[in-house]
Amino acid sequence: MLFFLIILTTYGGVNYYVYETIAAGLGRDSWIVASLVTAFALAPFSLRLTEGKLPHWLLKWKAVIGFNWMGVCWLFTSCTVLIRILGLFVPAISAREALTIGGGLAVLATIWGVAAAQNVKEKRLEVLSPKFNDKDKNAFRVIQISDIHLGWGSSQAFMRKLVERINHLKPDLIVSTGDLFDSDLENLKEFVEIVKRFSAVEGKLAVTGNHEVYSNLGKAIELTVESQFDLLRFGSKDIGDWLTIAGVDDPEVPARLDFDQKETEMLKSIDSHRFVLLLKHRPSTARKSIGKFDLQLSGHTHGGQIFPFKWLTKLQYRARTGLSQLSLESFLYLSRGTGTWGPKIRFLAPAEFTVFDFKKGERFEIRHTLN
Repeated sequence: MLFFLIILTTYGGVNYYVYETIAAGLGRDSWIVASLVTAFALAPFSLRLTEGKLPHWLLKWKAVIGFNWMGVCWLFTSCTVLIRILGLFVPAISAREALTIGGGLAVLATIWGVAAAQNVKEKRLEVLSPKFNDKDKNAFRVIQISDIHLGWGSSQAFMRKLVERINHLKPDLIVSTGDLFDSDLENLKEFVEIVKRFSAVEGKLAVTGNHEVYSNLGKAIELTVESQFDLLRFGSKDIGDWLTIAGVDDPEVPARLDFDQKETEMLKSIDSHRFVLLLKHRPSTARKSIGKFDLQLSGHTHGGQIFPFKWLTKLQYRARTGLSQLSLESFLYLSRGTGTWGPKIRFLAPAEFTVFDFKKGERFEIRHTLN
């Protein structure tokens, strides 16, 4: 509750700043600008109150406008603050010029961000391990998707293209590290049919994310299963003679238990001679679990999604985006996420899906490879 109170207070302050900056640039107050800023700011927060009371098409537009306004707000604030700081050294910059230049930069940043959200990058890593023991193959391919956040404003065209790209790479296994589904869960039948088309030799696995809990965990699980993903909820699945995939719930899942302790106990039960791939939505690591898994795949932070949130996520999670070595025996890969939450905008935080090619190696190492 404290976190959401801080977010709401900060967002309210940002919207007030946007209005004040526009009013200063115009040289007068404007009730029309004030009304529009207020309506846009409140739109995403009033969705729950109006669901079932307004036509679905109207709710969808309300969500699209409201959530994307969030992104535009932050970019406008960042750009105009930059211009105002510059104005301390160049006093000739007027309030109108600050609005014009800052607003223009915000428009360009928004266009960039919308395009970046649609242009999902493909990241590739090679995982070498003495534990690899696939008698039928020289390599085993795992593809990680994360934080797609299907719901309000999601695009079927985007998902069809993503499915086509990933299937073209012929994965042996596809894993989703949380927040596959997010909102408007009663109206996602078409998206379920698209997600079903993800194809992998050894199947598809997923873990829960925090937004699935916020929306409706039971329904989100139902949609995940309908999409033919197997959920790992403090459970594991063996593949062949060498690989075990383990997965844990997000801490937001209501449960009277010590999540770290349950995770550690689950990992202890797995044969240490097997390669353990741990799926965990948040990039937190239980101290006692390190050394009991080989590679943890996580998401959640979106790499900040919109600058400058990259720096704010670092205050909460020590893990940096990409690959980190936790010990001689354990690595963590933190994905920037494949989709977006809220605004369909990514600025200086490109979307990605990640390809891991597992091969036999004399010692355990993970290295980036060219696409």
